[in-house]
Amino acid sequence: MPEERTIERGIYTPWVNFALGIAVIITPFVSQSVSTGEMASDVIVGIVLAVIALVDLFSAARAEWINVLAGIWLWISAAFSSSSMLHWQHVVYGCLAIVTAIAALAEFNRALNKPLAHALGR
Repeated sequence: MPEERTIERGIYTPWVNFALGIAVIITPFVSQSVSTGEMASDVIVGIVLAVIALVDLFSAARAEWINVLAGIWLWISAAFSSSSMLHWQHVVYGCLAIVTAIAALAEFNRALNKPLAHALGR
């Protein structure tokens, strides 16, 4: 009978992404002089980050690539920010979203004994 492998998943990356999603949602409400478009963008991206984190935490689904796209969106939106504080928050939040998504992929693939490049489709 073949040996069944269990995958031990790290717990920190979903919680970091959940906190990051909440922070992205809160940012436009705390910042001053934020346009409606910036606020809508931040709220939508924050909800996406938080929901994907909860899905990752409570199910076997793997959707880290969505966090990478959300991080890239935050980088792009940083170019259109109305304040320098919001600009740098988007840059930092985007970096965190991408880094935690890659860390989660690496963690998952380490459990499967596969290199990270294989997970990214290379």
